[in-house]
Amino acid sequence: MTYTATFPAAEDTYVKNTNATTNYGQDTTLQADMEPSIKRALIRFSVTGIPSNATIQSATLRLFVVDESNQSGSVQRVNGSWSENTTTWNNAPAVGQQVAIIAGAAEEDTWKETNVLPAVTGNGPVNFYIITASTDGVDYGSRQNTQYQPTLVIRWSVPTSAPSPTPQSTPGGPGATATPGPTPVGGVTPGGPGATATPGPTPFGGAIGATYFVDNAAGNDGNSGTSESAAWRTVGKVSNVTLAAGDRVLFKRDGVWSGPLTLAKAGTADRPITIGSYGSGALPVIQGPGDCVDVKGTRLIVTQLNVKDCAWAGIRVSTGATFNRIDGNLLTGNVAGVHVASGASDNVIVGNTLQNNNRMSVNTPGGSDDNGAFAVLLNGDRNEVMNNSISGSDAFSYDYGRDGAAVEIYGGQGNNIHDNLAVDNDAFSELGNSRARDNTFSYNVVRSSLATSTFVVTRGSQNGFGPVANTRLLNNTVVMTGASSQGFVCHAGCDSSILMMRNNIIEAVQKVGYADAAFDEDYDLYAGGQAQFPLGAHSRIADPMLGNVGAGDFHLAAASPAVDTGVNVELTADFEGGHVPHDGNGDGIAVVDRGAFERGSTSVAAPPPTTPGPTATATPAPATPRATPTATAGSAPTPTPTTPPPATPRATSTATAGSAPSPTPTTPPPATPRATSTATAGSAPSPTPTPTPTPTRAPTPSPTPTPTPTRTPTPVASPTPSPTPRPTSTATPGSAPTPTPAPFGGDPVIAAAGDIACPSSSPGSTSCRQQDTANLINSLNPTAVLMLGDAQYDTSTAANLAAYYNPTWGQFLAKTWATAGGSHDFYGSGDWYSYFGRRAGPAPYANYSFDLGQWHIISMNSYCADAAHPTGGSCAAGSPGYNWLQNDLTTHGNQCTLVFWHQPRWSSGTTHGSDTGLADYFQLLYDHGVELLLTGHEHMYERFAPQNGSGGLDQAIGVRELVVGTGGRSVYGAGTPIANSEVLNNSTFGALKLTLHANSYDWQFVPIAGQTFTDSGSGACH
Repeated sequence: MTYTATFPAAEDTYVKNTNATTNYGQDTTLQADMEPSIKRALIRFSVTGIPSNATIQSATLRLFVVDESNQSGSVQRVNGSWSENTTTWNNAPAVGQQVAIIAGAAEEDTWKETNVLPAVTGNGPVNFYIITASTDGVDYGSRQNTQYQPTLVIRWSVPTSAPSPTPQSTPGGPGATATPGPTPVGGVTPGGPGATATPGPTPFGGAIGATYFVDNAAGNDGNSGTSESAAWRTVGKVSNVTLAAGDRVLFKRDGVWSGPLTLAKAGTADRPITIGSYGSGALPVIQGPGDCVDVKGTRLIVTQLNVKDCAWAGIRVSTGATFNRIDGNLLTGNVAGVHVASGASDNVIVGNTLQNNNRMSVNTPGGSDDNGAFAVLLNGDRNEVMNNSISGSDAFSYDYGRDGAAVEIYGGQGNNIHDNLAVDNDAFSELGNSRARDNTFSYNVVRSSLATSTFVVTRGSQNGFGPVANTRLLNNTVVMTGASSQGFVCHAGCDSSILMMRNNIIEAVQKVGYADAAFDEDYDLYAGGQAQFPLGAHSRIADPMLGNVGAGDFHLAAASPAVDTGVNVELTADFEGGHVPHDGNGDGIAVVDRGAFERGSTSVAAPPPTTPGPTATATPAPATPRATPTATAGSAPTPTPTTPPPATPRATSTATAGSAPSPTPTTPPPATPRATSTATAGSAPSPTPTPTPTPTRAPTPSPTPTPTPTRTPTPVASPTPSPTPRPTSTATPGSAPTPTPAPFGGDPVIAAAGDIACPSSSPGSTSCRQQDTANLINSLNPTAVLMLGDAQYDTSTAANLAAYYNPTWGQFLAKTWATAGGSHDFYGSGDWYSYFGRRAGPAPYANYSFDLGQWHIISMNSYCADAAHPTGGSCAAGSPGYNWLQNDLTTHGNQCTLVFWHQPRWSSGTTHGSDTGLADYFQLLYDHGVELLLTGHEHMYERFAPQNGSGGLDQAIGVRELVVGTGGRSVYGAGTPIANSEVLNNSTFGALKLTLHANSYDWQFVPIAGQTFTDSGSGACH
């Protein structure tokens, strides 16, 4: 049964920085703006009446535009308490992580809607900030505007065996009304679960039995656990206690526990056991270095935990675990964020943020055994991965260069991966093992700026780890901007039994796709690189005309060739929950669009009534929100209904009836499982990546692609095979790295520091603090990390980098940009460049530049070294480096520019001091209006006022230099501050946080935990 309730705003207001003590709680508008005043709107909804055994299917925020803008803003979480009648700019809570983008421009007298499902878990208060990065402010109607007040529309379902609920409306607001129709599924944005929440325990799915509390500070395992004042203390107590169906165990927010947390009990369909959180503050942390969370039971819900830095998986769903729900967690820093083991089936992974799970369980030179960097690893059957935000599954590998996957499938059958947002992962999915089959990927949005990203890789019977039968790609939108990026790869005997594709939009630079033989492909749309496969009769190569990919808008323009040109694959909701099909071109005929967004379609949830509605009456809903279609070669797919599993919240069976065998554990292959597919039988594995590009769209029989060898991940307990057969590409000397787009909403944030890792894992008070600075950067969650040189001391050998830098700062490698070498980077026979690759330039010692948001970023080799002169050269006017810098500054017209290199032009340090050899470089920066120069080398923090090329003060158009050699190695001595040195500290480790606005910037030096020095301010672009 499905139900819909509409909740009006309970409180709302906005705050304004230029009237910092004024409260606007009774204003009839909610305002968001960036200039001339910064304005931010606050809204609270009180959600009530949702049954405890309900599954929330969609949550839609609706706002009425009373003053138009070129942007509609974004929805953020609220980090703290507030009230309508007392909150001002001065006492307003902090802005939390992003929940959603309100897509498109805000047109006056229209309603704007966006999906906020990740922020709504059940009854209780729901708080949102509405902010904008635009200087064209937007005004929405407030709750004081009773005709056009904000509303939150929530749709949920309950098991058909349960009694019909009677939702209660919010006093004074509309009641709940039942609406039939398919279950909508919505997209998510990076950020996912917020770090803070409104105080008080939140009920999660299922009828509630006993509730137990766990407090790592004030708890005691001798307590009853049944109240906050009598809380338990340890995860060991939770692992060993007897829990009954319907029980809840809630960990206190801001608490930190080391695993393992073992969950081996069983709930029931209508009374699952819930593991969650209570209180206010950051999500409770379950962390390594050992195992973290092991789900061994059935009908368990694991939600609102931060699981990080674990020995293997953040959350492991073990063999035999079924009908469990991993929901709304933050998983970071693991080899695998979530691992569903062989023999674990019918589990749901929904609404999680899987971020920078970029560790390798094996990462050694040689042996073809490196593996890891999985956000989700599926060895089991009939699992559903939906509505997750997945980013940063990308890691350095000695064997393969780069490796990682958002969703890795090895041996799993009938898994359904849909409506996920994936950003900057090495691959979206890689499939292997001849047992793997019947896996479906639909309505996912995949975006990457990484050089060698791939969308999906699958393979046929000519590979030792194939064939992977019946992989289905339906209505995905993929945009990859890396120079060597590829769409799909189907190799080693691709045919219609291996891969079927319909209604996808794929943009990639090198290749939009490769197949070594004809397969079942039609109604897809491609743009960018070569199409090395035979196109279906209705497939096209054309610009899909997406909205604004850099800003996270993948919607279709009215004239897009994707509108109303797809084929029905029996899926009924798009990425945002919009109804499919919908008439997108106005001809009166509803036809499926290609890609993940149905133009013009709105949520299938009923629009809010203007007057209170009647008490809900039950209306049957479809058994599963996503039926898995099947298709024969060359034909439009024919839907095959799936058999729904027992009533697990959001569980969707994806196996075609009768096709999936009972789950049985797979046997790991031998110790060197990652065989390399080669062009000639019996030939040696080739490290070279993709097939030679050819202009033809027909299959390219020779050479075949050379995917990366298949590997076996090695968990602590028992190895689980997981191949990653993907093509890779090497950097092309002289080419620039791919620009890094701005994040989805808001301005990009940079974390920067240099002089980082010691050859020791035991920090002293004044040395080897690389783990502390890595922890700091992880908490900042920046868009990009600038490594300002000297990543590893004293020599950057492969062994040292692997032992000390990689376990700490290596977790950020997917978004790190390094200088083109610092002094210690050069020590180690070039191993530093083997490690960083294109993250340190297109070739060893090479300067490079890229755009980040509205800013132009330049990385310079301040030793002026090159391959022929690796010990350094002149940086004077007329030198190769000078000429390159002059040309780059001349040809890029961005208003705002940041340059980073290793040695400081100006420094009060006594170890190195000011580098006069860089005078001509600095003069160029000044002549071209550069705003910021970041350096390291001196192990201290020093901020200079804006200066001209001669070191004179020039507040109007001078270059501000910041020396940030505080990454962890050690601190150096300092002398008397030289001219224009504004701030100097040589006792604190930390990182510089820069927020890059369209025409200005904010800086903040953030210290490591336990240290207090900080520095902050703002500047305008010239």
